Amino acid sequence: MKKLLPVQTIVLVLTVVTAASIFSTCSKKKSSPAGPSATATPGQGAIWAGAAGSAAFSGRYLHAGIVYNNMMWVIAGYNDSYLADVWSSSDGATWNQATGTAGFTVRAGEGSVVYNNMMWVIGGYNGSVELNDVWNSSDGVTWNQVTGTAVSGGRAYFGSLVYNNKMWVIGGWTSSVDLSDVWNSNDGATWTQVTGTAVFGARDGFGSLVYNNKMWVIGGWTGSAWLNDVWNSSDGLTWTQVTGAAGFDARERFGSLVYNNKMWVIGGGGNVSLLNDVWSSSDGITWTQATGGAGFSARDGMASLACNNKMWVIGGWTGSVLLNDVWWAQ
Repeated sequence: MKKLLPVQTIVLVLTVVTAASIFSTCSKKKSSPAGPSATATPGQGAIWAGAAGSAAFSGRYLHAGIVYNNMMWVIAGYNDSYLADVWSSSDGATWNQATGTAGFTVRAGEGSVVYNNMMWVIGGYNGSVELNDVWNSSDGVTWNQVTGTAVSGGRAYFGSLVYNNKMWVIGGWTSSVDLSDVWNSNDGATWTQVTGTAVFGARDGFGSLVYNNKMWVIGGWTGSAWLNDVWNSSDGLTWTQVTGAAGFDARERFGSLVYNNKMWVIGGGGNVSLLNDVWSSSDGITWTQATGGAGFSARDGMASLACNNKMWVIGGWTGSVLLNDVWWAQ
């Protein structure tokens, strides 16, 4: 079973990964080949400003971050223990706690989406087992369990998104195995398996997003190697490899979002070190480096989202510190 280890151990073994899909829009690892080099140029995504150096919520990583009702939300995660708190902010500086103990149990690496005018929390890991329950809320305070047994088996560190009026769960980790299955649901209670073995292969800690009317899977960790490939699909069954080696280094637990008609990849864990670079692409093939060293410290397991005409990075893990800082860029 894949477990979240004490944070000091995580840095050494790098076997814990985040739910890349929480990013939304308002064993010994082999070194992976780097893609083509790029020269950083000033511009969009290059300059990051701090909105909060120490937000009201505790430092954490592997938490969910979503945009709902014109506010940014931080949900659960891990900080020496597993959490079930919920926080919101309209500006990234002032954060209000909706609840310290949500109806769902403590967890990290969960999926989270906004669907049918509600926030949803799906699965995750609670320190002993991967979960497959589904919860929703219209206010962040009261959470309703939609089902205790969603997709086959519990999972964490998977992709979650909304596409074609359905919620989707993609890949992830369960019981010491990486997955390549794809599921969807129009109510959160009944889930349909679209495929058990997507051609992009088993992985977790990858980026998942919706862009140009397609679902995208970016990078991640296979259990033995980091990835920097890019795939897309219009139905969840047939996946097309856009590139096998994007311009950015292979990585996991990074930020992925859509902003200003581009896909963005931010930071994460790759090879031996953590990263704080920022990349964008309008087609998934050509990736442009906005900066090789953003204003925020290198990190993984953070939340990333787009809100109020800005990109945001929230919290994460530096390799020695669990963070509760908040950064933005235009």
